[in-house]
Amino acid sequence: MAQDDLFKKCGKRGMDRLLKRDGDRYRDHAHIRRLNELFDDAENALMQSLNVREPLSVVCHGDWHRETLLFRYDEHRRPFDATAIDFSTLHYESPALDISSFLYMSTTQRVREAHWDDLLDTYCAALAASVPPGVRVPCRAEIDAEMADAAINGIAKASFALPFMLRDRSDTLDSLATSDDPMHYFLALGGDMATECLADIVMHLADMGYTDAGRDGHSDLADNTDSKYGSST
Repeated sequence: MAQDDLFKKCGKRGMDRLLKRDGDRYRDHAHIRRLNELFDDAENALMQSLNVREPLSVVCHGDWHRETLLFRYDEHRRPFDATAIDFSTLHYESPALDISSFLYMSTTQRVREAHWDDLLDTYCAALAASVPPGVRVPCRAEIDAEMADAAINGIAKASFALPFMLRDRSDTLDSLATSDDPMHYFLALGGDMATECLADIVMHLADMGYTDAGRDGHSDLADNTDSKYGSST
């Protein structure tokens, strides 16, 4: 299975479900049309999302979701600290790659609708607090621009990983190796729950307008030194 072909079909798995359940709203939606273009040109879209964008690029984890975190709990079984594991896919790219990957694979649509702004604001504030004074950190508007350019990468990772994460644990994936039609097997993996989750992610990308991957005219963030949470001065 070619990876770009798999992404195209997995992306349209969520797209088809979204149009089935809310076609009147999304069938002619401008960002849904743009997402279809990105799915049809998956290889180029994903390569564009990996472009290094200075001065905001960071060392990304590369596989950032709840199953690559170990949590520490208090006596009431509430998590109060976490540490990352599995650093085999580290790379230097836009912070939006890890942000979109983590949020799309680790939150529900209800959480995204209620707390998306809070989550991104918290990221910006925590990043500013973690570096020495004078270090350039992105403001929220810059993170939004990065998400518009690179969040397509997050849906790609979610399209591959969520069906595995949501599959029946009795499925040891032996059938994938022996299947005469591995694409069909994979597109059914995780069942209806996975399909609904992918539809929710497609809906969120469209609602947020995160469909700028591959377009010319990305702003030169190096010229913008103002930041809500910090600055280069």
